[in-house]
Amino acid sequence: REERSVELRSVRFRDKVSGWENGHLTIAYENGAVDSRPLYETEYGHAFGRALFLRRCCYHCPYANLNRPGDFTLGDFWGLDALAEQRRWGISLLLVNTAHASHIFDSLSLRRKPFPVEAALRGNPRLCSPTPRPAERDAFFSAYALDPFAQVRRKFLELPPLPVRLAGKYIPPEWKAAIRKKQGGEKK
Repeated sequence: REERSVELRSVRFRDKVSGWENGHLTIAYENGAVDSRPLYETEYGHAFGRALFLRRCCYHCPYANLNRPGDFTLGDFWGLDALAEQRRWGISLLLVNTAHASHIFDSLSLRRKPFPVEAALRGNPRLCSPTPRPAERDAFFSAYALDPFAQVRRKFLELPPLPVRLAGKYIPPEWKAAIRKKQGGEKK
């Protein structure tokens, strides 16, 4: 049987089809087909969430702090508990970093609500420090360079079994860190 390639029309990363907090990876094809799943329930989202294939510079980014050279910093306002109704569809975070930006900001007609910077820091860790480099990153890229992609995919990108994913939603971060530490120690 002859296989025909289907061309991509668009890829939407963190598509808001079911709201901001459960972004989807949505892929639309020229033939009209659409594949849309919660981002972190895809192989790509699983690896992205683990920071597996970020650029090397992301792990030691000099801008992952509040001392930023740009006039503005724009992003998602993660971790905001206020404004619950608007939170479903997303709330943007705009940090004004310079006096020049402050002048520009005051002239913009935006819907806005000021919050202390501490509120932004709570849910946006990259405002405090770079993304930690995952231990398996080098192994991933070595395998990617040498092994068939199907093998790399199975080893690094497949989602954990459902019970593990469900437990991950309810286990406190400090417990997860202790489990990872214990697993790392057992491998040595």
